[in-house]
Amino acid sequence: MTSNYCVFGYYGQGNTGDEAILASIIDGLSTADIRLAVYSDQPQLTSRLHSVAAFRPFPKTPWSLLKALIKSNRSETIRSLWQFLRADVVVVGGGGLFFDTPETNKWLKEYYRLIDLAKRLGKKVAVVGVSVGPFHHQESEIGLGAAFSKCDFISVRDEQSRFILVTCGVEEARVEVIPDLVFALPPCDRTRAIEILNIETGMGPDNLVVLAPCSYNMEVAGWLDSYRDLVNELTTTHNFWVVLVPMQLNGQRDDREAVEAIIDRIDDAARGRVGYISKVYAPGEIEGIFSLASFVFSERLHGTIMAANTGRPFLSLAYMPKVSGVASMLGKPDSCVSMTEFCSQDYGKVLASKIRCLADEPSEAGLIHQIRDSARHNFLHLSRLKS
Repeated sequence: MTSNYCVFGYYGQGNTGDEAILASIIDGLSTADIRLAVYSDQPQLTSRLHSVAAFRPFPKTPWSLLKALIKSNRSETIRSLWQFLRADVVVVGGGGLFFDTPETNKWLKEYYRLIDLAKRLGKKVAVVGVSVGPFHHQESEIGLGAAFSKCDFISVRDEQSRFILVTCGVEEARVEVIPDLVFALPPCDRTRAIEILNIETGMGPDNLVVLAPCSYNMEVAGWLDSYRDLVNELTTTHNFWVVLVPMQLNGQRDDREAVEAIIDRIDDAARGRVGYISKVYAPGEIEGIFSLASFVFSERLHGTIMAANTGRPFLSLAYMPKVSGVASMLGKPDSCVSMTEFCSQDYGKVLASKIRCLADEPSEAGLIHQIRDSARHNFLHLSRLKS
């Protein structure tokens, strides 16, 4: 008997990491007797990238739902709501969904309402592969404990998240700590990755360095200078080809702005050996591009994970604890560069020489296989929720 699963998360927002989480969930449940539907801010794009039925999220309060039903988009709202009503299992995750800011916890309440509604309708609920916190409002913590205590399965991707859940009243034994879902993501085949690289940049896969900068840090003093020096040295001194991969593609914080700022600053002599991925691709295709690299330098968490998944040597710019946490999990705590170090004078040139020494070194396979197997435990737990 086929079971219906609905998946909610930060989808259709232009974030490659979150799309990779979704791709991992879809791939992980593809062998089970499960029919998936995904809720996304861009359902048509989600359907195209993931070959899955996708719907726009529906309002969770009676008044907002009534307003949606009397407007011109009521047919879309009805289809979205009907898909939810017929679901047997509701999946929320993963990534950094459960946090607030000093200004608001509005989106957090939406997830609490979703979990509460699903349980009131007799559905099973799984929250998978999430991070929890930080919180600035007591209301957020109280709501977190109440919502998660209703769930049928909970997995978080770090011990700190489990600690926060326990302090909010969730039983410790009910919270699994399992590595990030993207550790289970397979890349596209090499031929397709080479095709994309050639279409976008005109480059081949030889002597290639992949950089994944993060637009959040563009205003940090020295950040742009270090990237400029890094690209100049990699290309003109060490004869690498450099491809920049933006992993956040939306209007608010778009990594393409960071990529373009870097390219604008590099020397003319470097430009012929530099390109970037400008279009939207499926997460497995982006991981496929990482798999071609002689070396990866990533400021984005899931860029580091994609490098590890494909056995490529890497260094990570650890601007947040989650980045250094993943490096430590991989047994490579020394693979992190601090933001202070990176932004120091002439560090880009030093880093380029380091990359030259480390490029094409084989990655240790044993640990990543263990981590990948552990990440896949999420799908075993999810498949067991079938009716």
